Amino acid sequence: MGHKKGFIHVIEIVVISVLILFAFAQFSYVPSMDTDWTKTKLNLQGNDLLFSLDRSGIDWFDEESVDNALSETLAQNVIYRVMLIDQNSNIIPIIDNPVPADALTFSFYKIIGEQIYEVILIMGYTF
Repeated sequence: MGHKKGFIHVIEIVVISVLILFAFAQFSYVPSMDTDWTKTKLNLQGNDLLFSLDRSGIDWFDEESVDNALSETLAQNVIYRVMLIDQNSNIIPIIDNPVPADALTFSFYKIIGEQIYEVILIMGYTF
């Protein structure tokens, strides 16, 4: 009978050890978070910039004023493209720079004259 007590004691120690290892494994695993701050910053900047330019009354058809406003505001390593799409899905390129494949797209709708246009800003980093 004393022999069974020792066996049960060993089983208890093994079970407790496995539970401790399992608990340690669960709490030691920290999922990695996406810390792509450059994309996050660009995302915030793009939305703010698009609406700020519109509120300032920029002429979206004037390539020079749009380009000047964007180049004054954005860092030199940010490349951008601006286009308008009218009600008939005609694309009107305003600034037609090549943008990287992972560029971010921002848009809003604007009534200009008697037409509704979608103003699209595409931005990405050159590096």
